[in-house]
Amino acid sequence: MSTCAICLEPVRVPVQPTCFHCRFTTHGERHRHADDMDGEEIEGEQTNSDNDVPVSVASSGLEDMSCFSVQRVCFWCFLLYMDGDKPMEAMKADYKCLFCPARRPAANVVTHRTRGTLCRVDFTHMSFQPALCDTACPSMCGAALADQMSLYRHLREVCPRTPVTCACGAVMTRARWAMHRDTCGEYATCQLCEERVHRRGLSEHCFHQHRHIICYMCGLPVSIERTARHFADECVNRPQLCTVCLQMVRQTEWEQHVRDHLRHIREAWEHQQTFVQRATQELSLLRTLLLERGNAQEADEAGSRDDLREEQESR
Repeated sequence: MSTCAICLEPVRVPVQPTCFHCRFTTHGERHRHADDMDGEEIEGEQTNSDNDVPVSVASSGLEDMSCFSVQRVCFWCFLLYMDGDKPMEAMKADYKCLFCPARRPAANVVTHRTRGTLCRVDFTHMSFQPALCDTACPSMCGAALADQMSLYRHLREVCPRTPVTCACGAVMTRARWAMHRDTCGEYATCQLCEERVHRRGLSEHCFHQHRHIICYMCGLPVSIERTARHFADECVNRPQLCTVCLQMVRQTEWEQHVRDHLRHIREAWEHQQTFVQRATQELSLLRTLLLERGNAQEADEAGSRDDLREEQESR
C-alpha cells in the first residue's frame, strides 16, 4: 500500500499528477553520458552504428519516466495542493512538483483543471485496496463510503463540497453549480426540454436527445424531417434574391430592404422633378431676357430711323 506524499497516510483514491513536466533522464542527458564515455562500449550492451550511443537490448524507459510514474497521491489532497477550490485570482504564481524543481504557472494549472487533465486516476492501484479503513468522505460532507471506487464516484459526481471549474473560469462547489449554470453565459437553455447545456454541446444534445438540429441561420431547433421545408419556407433568416439590386437579403430584412429601394427611387424622382422645375424656370427667365433684349434693339433701331428722318427733313 503506497503512502500519500502530501498527507503521509495510505492513499485512498490514488491519482497520478500529469500537469508537471518533470523527467528523470532526458535524451540530451543520455547523449552527454555517452560522450563522457569516449565511445567505450559497456559489456552486455549494443552500440548504435549511427551515433555510437550505447543502447541496451531491453530499453530502460527512464527517458519517459516522471516523478509520479510510480508514486501516487490522494485525489483530494492533490486537489487542495493545487488550489483546486480557488479561482485564478487567489492562486499562487506557480506550483512546484512534490519531488523535483519542476514548476507550472497558475494559468497552465487552470487550463489543465478546466480540461480535466490535472491528474489521472489509477484504477489498477485501487484493486490493491478495495476496502477503506476510513469510510468518511475527505471533504467532510458527512457521507460514508465502503471502497475506493465508491469514494471516487462520490467525489466526482455526488459530493456537494467537491470544487468544480466552469468554462467561464469561475470556481465553486458542486452545491452551487446548478445556480451558477442557470446564469452563466457559457450555457444555453434547450428550447425543447429547458435543460441548461453548454453552448458548444447544444447541437449534439438536440440531435441525440430530441433528433433535432440547430438551424445555423435562425438558431431554432428543427426536426430532421422538417429540415428542407424549414430552410426553404419557414426560416426567418433564409436568404431572398432582390430583383432590384440582385443581392441576397435575409427574410427578416426583406421588407426594410424594399422600403429602402422605394425611398431611393422616390428621392431620385423628387430630385429629377426639382431639376426639371429649376430648368423650366431658368428657360422662362432666359426667354424673358431675350424678349426684353429684342424689344430694346427694336426700340433703338426705331429711334435711329427717326433721327435719320429728322436729319433729312432738316436739310
